[in-house]
Amino acid sequence: MRYWVILACFGITAFAAPNFGAPRLSDPNVLRGSYVRAFSVTVSADAEETITSLTITADAAVFDRDGSDIIGMKLAVISDGVEDMMRLANSTLSNTATNNVTFTGGGIPIGPTERELYILVYLAPEAPLGKTYTLTISDYTSGEEVFNNSTTPAIDKDLNAQTITVLGVNVAMPMDSQPTASIIYHMALENAEMIHMTVTPGNEDFYLRSISVTNADANFDVAGDDTGVVDIQLWQSNDSTWENTDNLIADLSNNNVTFLSPTQAKIDLSYIDGLNDNKSTFSLTNNTLHHFFITYTISPNTPLLQNPTDSNANATAVSARITALDGYGAETMALYSPPATAFTRTNTRSLAGLSLVSLKSIVPSINIAASLTDVPLMQLVVRGVNIPSGNTITLNNLVITSPTDIFDAFNNQSGITQLHLVKESAEAGGVYNGYTPPSLDDKITVTANINSERKITLSPLDDASLDDASLSFKGT
Repeated sequence: MRYWVILACFGITAFAAPNFGAPRLSDPNVLRGSYVRAFSVTVSADAEETITSLTITADAAVFDRDGSDIIGMKLAVISDGVEDMMRLANSTLSNTATNNVTFTGGGIPIGPTERELYILVYLAPEAPLGKTYTLTISDYTSGEEVFNNSTTPAIDKDLNAQTITVLGVNVAMPMDSQPTASIIYHMALENAEMIHMTVTPGNEDFYLRSISVTNADANFDVAGDDTGVVDIQLWQSNDSTWENTDNLIADLSNNNVTFLSPTQAKIDLSYIDGLNDNKSTFSLTNNTLHHFFITYTISPNTPLLQNPTDSNANATAVSARITALDGYGAETMALYSPPATAFTRTNTRSLAGLSLVSLKSIVPSINIAASLTDVPLMQLVVRGVNIPSGNTITLNNLVITSPTDIFDAFNNQSGITQLHLVKESAEAGGVYNGYTPPSLDDKITVTANINSERKITLSPLDDASLDDASLSFKGT
């Protein structure tokens, strides 16, 4: 009898779980406002496997799409130098803060070749500068197996943990140090303070390249007509108070301010280097508050009233709003800007001062003979515009010129030997006529200095407040 021994052979294939190498930070400093690679990890397997889910855990509840920390996450795969974010679906963050987020869907094939996985984070534009987030790959699924720090192969959380720091620059417009509403207008009004700004870089020095300024009142002198705002100055100060001894950084004469339109101007501190890149030499120290002021030069040809022919028109105004600021980091060389929410403040300042409403002759239709006194000559109607409460406009000097020789400059009793001023309330509507002055007339005592046969200067010696008045000249 024969006995047959039948051997049954079974092929057993060992399950080869993916192995995660030590994660590497792409950069410990992460910019706000866009997806940035935070860290990467090399994954390998002896045989082909597929990762179907992967969880990232943070040291606090910082994942929140509507929050002010991490508002977006992506997982990228690098294969043969090509980035592919479709292998594993992007995570969907909830609008409730949590400390973990899981990528699911699709799959990442691993093995027998290595794959590079990149974790990308999207920091909120308002994420606090210098804040740190520690992120860990806490578990993943391959096949039907879930791997974490208690499985084999285990994920070493200490080795896996990566800490990133918020990088950027903050800009603020402090409420308590902005200029007042009115600008007292005078000839060649230079350096009218418009806006105070602070700039605070994060963990690296910051090179400031450009600032954009908007004037909603549309009176930047882009046409070169010598009216409106004819220059912009950028100053750096040691504190929250502007002085004309502060460091002047930019203005038209330095060729780093440009009017782009009646409403737009650019302050450009950059230069083109040998590699055709925009660089800057203006460096701001990291983690330090820096004070800046923007001032305007307003042309003396600018009318105080929006409609100069209408004595009831509103005062002319100028405004300033910083709408953009950019630069780059001294170490990362990355270009970045403050959050858009920093640029919400507009400062509008109205001109205040003395406006010429009208000027006309009031010489009577009579023969003017020698030795006549108090002959009415000219009426000047002026209006005090936008005068701050408790203040008045006071006439200091009034210069009268003539195209011909009419003043008695040599004291030979020839021509006009004296000029007087009469002030009337504009509300009275009367005009000095030399015969029966209106009851509201107010003769102003003046010193008349005849400078030449064609020029005389009147200097009032008593009350010459001109908030809203009509001035008449009478000659002798």
